Amino acid sequence: MRVRLDLSYDGAAFCGFQVQKNAESVQGALCRALKTLTKCDVPVSGCSRTDAGVHARVFVCHTDLPWDTLPSTFLKSLNALLPDEIGVFGAIAVADDFHARYSAKQKTYRYYVVNSPARSPLSAGRALQVYKPLALEKMQEAAKKLVGKHDFAAFQAAGSKVRDTVRTVTKATLIKESDTRFYLEISADGFLYRMVRNIMGTLLDIGLGKDYDISEILASRDRERAGRCAPPEGLYLWQVDYE
Repeated sequence: MRVRLDLSYDGAAFCGFQVQKNAESVQGALCRALKTLTKCDVPVSGCSRTDAGVHARVFVCHTDLPWDTLPSTFLKSLNALLPDEIGVFGAIAVADDFHARYSAKQKTYRYYVVNSPARSPLSAGRALQVYKPLALEKMQEAAKKLVGKHDFAAFQAAGSKVRDTVRTVTKATLIKESDTRFYLEISADGFLYRMVRNIMGTLLDIGLGKDYDISEILASRDRERAGRCAPPEGLYLWQVDYE
């Protein structure tokens, strides 16, 4: 029986979603918990790879369980076996051809920033703090140029083996929550490795006065033309949409 799992997690505790040697991962924790429940090895496939320190409000996985129906206590039992940093809040049987990654139509990320000269300890590990003033209007204008179907090779991390770097961004906007806190919300049919962090780093550089032109960066397909890679702690996988 194929099952879709919806979960959230605090990425600070993990090397990312995908299993890696000598490091704790979200995928590894899920596989261990499911093995305890089912008494057999149960592979888990995720909707995305996330870097160490990146969080997820909604992360979708699928797995094939050796049962015909889900026990009524499944969620409670699974969560009891997972570390506190992971919470599974949904589990439903799905068609055998459902795939957490390839069936997804759109993903949305948010990147949170605290812009204040005063230290914000309650945001540590949950948002990036920038102490110098940011020109949000310039950042917003730059973000608008990301919307549409473009080749995002310039925002892909160096060394990636992905060849098709064309993606369609349907939303890219900065939203203020308060005088000192805002976030970038960006939605697309897919994302390249570290694409959001590289976009956010470039927007932050623009906000600090760097003379970057997003259209020229996109046209160049050159990672060195774009800005820095923003650190992971402000990034959240926010939503995954399926048909």
